[in-house]
Amino acid sequence: MLSKTRIAIRKKDDIGFQLYNYKLNLLGNAKVSAAKRQMNDIIPFAIGKEWGIADSNGVLIIKPKFEEVLWVNADKIGVKIDNKFAIVGKNGKWIMKPGMPLDQFEKYTETSNCGKLKSLENQFDKIFLEDTGNIKRIQKDGFYGYINCKTERVIASPKFMKAEPFLQDKAVVKISKGYNLINIEGAICELQYFDSIVSSPNKNLVFYAGKGDDSWMGLLSDNCEIVVPGTYKFIDHFSGEYAVCSKNGNGKNYLSNEGDDVFPKMSFEQAEPVVGGFGVVRFNNAFHVLDVKSANPRSLFLSENRKSFRLVALE
Repeated sequence: MLSKTRIAIRKKDDIGFQLYNYKLNLLGNAKVSAAKRQMNDIIPFAIGKEWGIADSNGVLIIKPKFEEVLWVNADKIGVKIDNKFAIVGKNGKWIMKPGMPLDQFEKYTETSNCGKLKSLENQFDKIFLEDTGNIKRIQKDGFYGYINCKTERVIASPKFMKAEPFLQDKAVVKISKGYNLINIEGAICELQYFDSIVSSPNKNLVFYAGKGDDSWMGLLSDNCEIVVPGTYKFIDHFSGEYAVCSKNGNGKNYLSNEGDDVFPKMSFEQAEPVVGGFGVVRFNNAFHVLDVKSANPRSLFLSENRKSFRLVALE
């Protein structure tokens, strides 16, 4: 069975979002009016007033039809539709149909386990109960910290200038020295700070060292070890295990999430995000389809006209 259209949510200046397929071609004139932060492994997005679900790779899971996406708990998604509460699975099928009682609905959500935190709200300016998982951000006097909603223990007092929600067992934080990572125990690696770290559920995260034309990128593990030094001019968002990269800003290649160049002895004029383990690259005046997982540079298919074929992943 051929897959549904693959999508990605890309920021469009400051006026909203637009919807792209895996080749980053705009899908008609569809305007994505809003997108929430990633919840576990899904991204809620809205077209007009209706919300839908995409996975962390930008694959459409559920077409927009909900009034609101409220929470994600494992494979259950709490939604509101026609002013009624319901729970839907990631396969799009109803687990609890619209109209379930509110108290029953709240029993499924992880945030209901944090109900006791409401008694602590007077200690902080804000508790971000919408954050997924047991670790929630807190805010006081413009600074951010974290609290474990099960134990009600503050794992990091509000001292960060910026703080991202936890993804897996780590979160990106910033102090005056720069960006770093914090774990669920509240520990950060103070040996080195970075100019930016891209928040992601991936095993290894992309970091920036330097700014402007002097900016370089590399990979950082979740325990603050540098997997790839800041020697790349460009590392794109990972599509599964791979990302398009460039060491000098001109030639393109693929980088694995383990930090290895997939085709170390080659450089391509263009490279597209990996789809189903295959990448489309351009060299020698033609477009080639390569098996990225096998790291074999032999072309499986080639064409001088990129519009003459379309790469589709099988479900």
